Amino acid sequence: MHPSRRFLYVTNGSSGAQGTAAAVPANSISVYQLDPVTGTVTGPTDTKPINGNPISVVVHPTGKFVYVVNEVRFGSPVGNLSAFSVDTATGALTSLGTTADSAGAPATALAFVPSGEFAYVTYLHGTATPGNNTLWDTVATYTVNPTSGLFSGPIGTAATGDNPWAMVVTPGGHFAYVASLGSQGSVNQLSTYSVNQTSGTLTLRNSFEISSASGQSPASLAMDPLARFLYMGTQGPVFVPPSSNFNVQVFNIDPNSGGLSFAAGVATASKSPGTD
Repeated sequence: MHPSRRFLYVTNGSSGAQGTAAAVPANSISVYQLDPVTGTVTGPTDTKPINGNPISVVVHPTGKFVYVVNEVRFGSPVGNLSAFSVDTATGALTSLGTTADSAGAPATALAFVPSGEFAYVTYLHGTATPGNNTLWDTVATYTVNPTSGLFSGPIGTAATGDNPWAMVVTPGGHFAYVASLGSQGSVNQLSTYSVNQTSGTLTLRNSFEISSASGQSPASLAMDPLARFLYMGTQGPVFVPPSSNFNVQVFNIDPNSGGLSFAAGVATASKSPGTD
């Protein structure tokens, strides 16, 4: 959703059955109009192509730019973001090209510090990721050009678990969290980072590992607006006690250290991630 609460941005993938909206091709992003009073959604009023297999769309904190995370891990891997400028009157998009290209490590998640000055992108290992690629299983820090919206860098990287998939930054911009699906070495974990307030780079503080024996993978993250609680959705079986029998887990966030402590959990009817 755009910060003005007037526009919604929806990605259109390439697999599965196509929707009923007219003239909406696969591998694209569409703009919908949102009534901020009633919540009514109309459209799409604009659709633009993206670079392949969109898995998420993120609006820049200023509302001036929109980014689509392109994650192509099979065949020739694609690891970058499709960037767009936003017409603040209509919500329409103008392509700025791609940014944050990893040279073969598929991109999976994007987050910003509250000011939008720095961006964080996670990458995983694709079937044809070059052996000398250094970005897979990392979160990379980029600077964001306030005029062009494009990224420069990376100016720093920090390790994640296997196949990082979701990321959030606290509203104050002091801490960040990355959830990793696991598989290469079966390391499914939730990692905590501190944010350097000058350079924007991340330092890994600790990781909370989800036992691979549970069959669960941390797959989505959400945070309350006051940064008191972190919500983690997992995908996989809901069988193993004590805390891993929940596929939505709630953690208390220490405001001083950013550390996490398990608070509660919910076993939902579905085994798919549930924090969106």
